[in-house]
Amino acid sequence: MSEVVLDVRETYSKMTAFDLYQLLPILDRVGNKGNWKVAIVYRPKDDFNRAKFFELCAQNRGYQVGAFQVFEEAVAWLYPPHDV
Repeated sequence: MSEVVLDVRETYSKMTAFDLYQLLPILDRVGNKGNWKVAIVYRPKDDFNRAKFFELCAQNRGYQVGAFQVFEEAVAWLYPPHDV
């Protein structure tokens, strides 16, 4: 399993919903859906919540993508505690 944190809190984007949807085929080229997880950390003040929209579209395609406002929550989602 591979885990990725994409921290976009200090970025600015004018991407539309259509632009974000057009990024989804890139996920298809990355590889097996079950072998990796992507956590997107975004700033809370986004007029159009691009990260949550991308999360929804990716999950609808079977990808493990999560969008979070808090970095620690993203890491906890990527690495959940294991029962011993």
